[in-house]
Amino acid sequence: MMTFDFDDLIGETTTCDKKEAVELSHPKSWLKSVSAFANGDGGLLLFGVKEDNTPVGIENVQYVSEKISELVKSRLDPIPVFRMEIRQFAGKNIIVLDVEKGFQSPYFYVGDGGHYAFVRVGNESVPADAQTLRQLAINGTGKTFDIIFSSENFSDYKFSVLNSKFQEITGHPLLEKDFKSFSLINNTGKMSNAALLLADNPPFIQSRIFCTRWNGLDKANGSVDALDDGEYAGSVLFQLSEAMLFFKRNTHIGWKKLPEKRVSLPEYPERAVLEILVNAIVHRDYMVVGSEVHLDIFDNRIEVVSPGGMYDGTRIQELDLMEVPSKRRNPLLADIFSRLNLMERKGSGFEKVLSAYQKQVNFTDELKPTYSSSATWFKAVLPNLNYQLLATVEKTVEKTVEKTVEKTVEKTVEKIISAIKQNPKVTQQQLAEVTGLSRRGVEWNLKKMQSQSIIRREGGARGGHWILLKNHSE
Repeated sequence: MMTFDFDDLIGETTTCDKKEAVELSHPKSWLKSVSAFANGDGGLLLFGVKEDNTPVGIENVQYVSEKISELVKSRLDPIPVFRMEIRQFAGKNIIVLDVEKGFQSPYFYVGDGGHYAFVRVGNESVPADAQTLRQLAINGTGKTFDIIFSSENFSDYKFSVLNSKFQEITGHPLLEKDFKSFSLINNTGKMSNAALLLADNPPFIQSRIFCTRWNGLDKANGSVDALDDGEYAGSVLFQLSEAMLFFKRNTHIGWKKLPEKRVSLPEYPERAVLEILVNAIVHRDYMVVGSEVHLDIFDNRIEVVSPGGMYDGTRIQELDLMEVPSKRRNPLLADIFSRLNLMERKGSGFEKVLSAYQKQVNFTDELKPTYSSSATWFKAVLPNLNYQLLATVEKTVEKTVEKTVEKTVEKTVEKIISAIKQNPKVTQQQLAEVTGLSRRGVEWNLKKMQSQSIIRREGGARGGHWILLKNHSE
């Protein structure tokens, strides 16, 4: 039986669902959670408890518990492993149904004229779509997508990028026996999906990264929407390399002079960006056809979005990042990246990203990276460490320019007033010589001064003269 404390169960969670009553005549209302728990990481169903943890209890608890057991066995296919227990909570009889993580997924609810599989998304049990069903079917074999062997022959593919990286790390080339040792190919020369992803020309159209440097703070800001973009296919190692080059090309590194040294002020720590991109490549769902990883660079942030939510159905925004367990959607691909020193086998990616940020001299708590996920996507947002600093500098420069312009205009007006005092019939050509402006510049200033009632023109261009209405100081 899963251990828990009633007082800690506030609302429903990914691994806990509460039902005020047992609807024996409409069992789908709760059996869908049994299906979802079995298709996920298991969970608890508490009968006789409201969502706010108020106990209401179950009448005829022995009879009801027996009916629950019968319905699970008759309406779930295959039958998941479960245990049931009657407990006392604030003097009320509570039924606790403990559903274990299944290893024969998908687990279907049978009823209403069909078979329906459910999965847990946040605190809800929702129907599994076709894509999720395929993933559940793969999970039911005890394998992940990257481990499954294809009909493709090893001899038909090249691995120049993988070989180059492997030799750089180990000092020797990657041999065919190494491919077999790493489970990338089998004894008949057939390739695993991981091997295909690492090949120079993988057959998966969804294995791509789209990179865009947007103009502004969103995807539709300014006269030019995108300043730079790139679409990268091929080996996932090549994609990673190209995405990092795109990042470097579209970001900047400033510097600050301290008393004893000069320190760099990157907009983004390179290590943090690398960790996020590796995470997106290794942990994304490659079964979503027509999808790709997106690297979007805005003025104030970088966003990396990859297909597939958290592997266990949880939502990253609801978890403690320092306590997130390591659950890998593509463990074989992760193992290869680990061998190439691109990631560690233990789940420390979030810690590395935060650590890379905290090491920067311009870091503040407001600039921590953030993460969010749904059932179908995962997003990482990396703030630009220099954006607020640059905004402050721009405002300072803008004010300085404004003051400079104001002073320049004031001096120009004073020169024009002085010239008019000396000669009310002074010409624009003469004023141009006095002020150092062009004829058009003089004309603009004269119109401005007339609109402000500083001067007035009487008479035409010939024979006319200027009248000073008030001193500029007034």
